[in-house]
Amino acid sequence: MILAVMLLGALGTLWPLRGLAELAREGFLRRANFRGELVPTGMGVSFLLGSSLGLVGGLWLGVYGIQDALLLTTVLFGFGFLGLVDDLWGDHAHRGLGGHLRVALQGKVSTGLLKAVYGGLLALGAALFSGGKEGLLVNALIIALTTNTLNLLDLRPGRCGKAFLLGSLLLFCIGETSALRQLLPVIGGVLAYLPWDMRRVVMMGDAGANPLGALLGIGIIGLAGPMRAFSLLLLIGIHLYSEKYSLSRLIDDNPVLRFLDKLGCD
Repeated sequence: MILAVMLLGALGTLWPLRGLAELAREGFLRRANFRGELVPTGMGVSFLLGSSLGLVGGLWLGVYGIQDALLLTTVLFGFGFLGLVDDLWGDHAHRGLGGHLRVALQGKVSTGLLKAVYGGLLALGAALFSGGKEGLLVNALIIALTTNTLNLLDLRPGRCGKAFLLGSLLLFCIGETSALRQLLPVIGGVLAYLPWDMRRVVMMGDAGANPLGALLGIGIIGLAGPMRAFSLLLLIGIHLYSEKYSLSRLIDDNPVLRFLDKLGCD
């Protein structure tokens, strides 16, 4: 049943991906990648649709209950919609929480700041729905930080998708199997999508990076106290580092991270 859910997620991703990429290529949903090539962005929508098919199959097979389905649907499409708005109309000259706050202090409102506000409300809802009232604000902060972390990583082909898959694997190794079960249709969708991203045919954009990060955050809040606290400190450290330094340079300077970053890419 596990493989069936993942397969449905993969097939449901591949089916719309080509059409969405062609539509974006002929329209305005194209952005310059790190090489300056114009590439269709926002294509994370494809594995959101694919994950929905996997989720329906999981409900039918008894892998998920209604509560799981509601949580996954809210996270996928809530965070995905906010990301798509930023892909369509966002000002990407200002990245990171600090950048958007500096714009706000100048009396301006960026789509990134609006996304942070509404994303924070979504994070609160997801934290309440998945973890209850105990530790609500901390859990919401974890979800918000993981969401923004994957957004920060989405600067090179395949990097964000690999980070999501690696995070899912770590959750499994730690023993958070319930979170992994929730991630199954998304894992299948990302595995099907990733080769397109690594070949620079498409970019997932915030429409894909945001929900992937939020889902990892939900997995993290299910961890035992010490591991959850360590994860929170790590996420805060990443954000503080990224405000002054380049994460891409950090990855390029580390042989292991650089190998993983380049793996499978043209």
